Formats: sequence, C-alpha cells, structure tokens
Amino acid sequence: MKYYGLVIYPSYCITLIYFFLKDLNVRYKLYPNNHTKLMSVLVFLHCLSVIYTIQLNYYIYPDQQVREPVNIVHFVFTFFVGFSSVELITVLTGGVRDSLAPDVPIQKKRIRRAAPVAQPMENDSRIECKICLLEYNDNTRAPRILKECGHTVCHECAQNLLRKFNNIHLFCPYCQQLSVIKGPATTLAKNFLVTDFMWKLKNDYN
Repeated sequence: MKYYGLVIYPSYCITLIYFFLKDLNVRYKLYPNNHTKLMSVLVFLHCLSVIYTIQLNYYIYPDQQVREPVNIVHFVFTFFVGFSSVELITVLTGGVRDSLAPDVPIQKKRIRRAAPVAQPMENDSRIECKICLLEYNDNTRAPRILKECGHTVCHECAQNLLRKFNNIHLFCPYCQQLSVIKGPATTLAKNFLVTDFMWKLKNDYN
C-alpha cells in the first residue's frame, strides 16, 4: 500500500494548484480555434504512450506489487497531461477569452447606393474607424493593426482598449481575439494600406 502514495501525493498537489487558480479559471475561458484534429491527434498519442508504458513496465518491474501502483500512476496522470496539453494548444493558438472584457458592438458596414449620376463629394473620401466612426489621420487617429487577428482600429481606440488592462494586452472589438502588446498603442504597426488609400482618395477628389 505504500506505493499508492505515488498517486495520492501528486493528486493532492494538483488539487491545491487548481484551488489557488480557481479565480483565473472562472475569469478566463478557453475556446478552441478550429484545431480539433490537432487536439485529437495529441490525445491519441497520449493514449498510445500510456499503453506502451504499461506494457514496458512488465519488463522493468517484474514484481507485481511494484508494477501495479506504477501502472496506476501512469494511467491516472495520462489524463491530467492529456487535458493540460489540450489547454496548452488552445492558449498558444489564441483561444483565451476574458469574461470581464467589455463587449464592444461591431459596427455594421454602411452600404452606399450609387446614384445614376454621382458627383464627387468631400465626404466620400472619408475612411473612418469602425469603432469611434471618426476619420483616420496621421496623428491621434492613425490606423493601427492588432497583432493577433489583423483587424484595424484607430490609435485612440487602441489606446483606450489598452488602458483598461494597464497597457499589457487588449481584446479586439471585432472578434474578441487577445493581443499581448506590453506597451502603448504606438508599438502597434500602422496600416499603411489604409493611409495610402486615404491619401489617394483625397488627392483624387482635390
């Protein structure tokens, strides 16, 4: 019976870890991002590993009193390692969502109907941020690209989103994808495609 401590002690440690991290488990949720095949392969490999290990233990531990608790340890902790691996893949692929993050409504794209005879208008050259609905510029409204998802918001909106999480990370207002920034909005790359197109429109209308 002394070998069953190999199961009880690590299980007790894991229970303590989950107890201290329970607040984070409630706040942050995991959402797999279309990696079901990868996770299935990972779980399958873990199952093969425990079967192979149990078979190998017959040669390593001829004594059944020693081999039995060792096999139990391998069998039990394969589930812990398997689920932890699935969670790790989910985190690495950006499947973490903060339940306390504010839900920012997505602005629907406005469709302009073309008139039979259209005259160039100054407002037609506006390219605006879909969050604050203000026109992009080269200063406080410069278009910034979010690192993880590639969506574009203006500099001011990005800074407001970062300020809520102490300039460490933000959640995309379009898809709620987590982007770790660790700095101000100026560290985000500018969307030069938007700026070039904006200046081209202004030059055409001028």
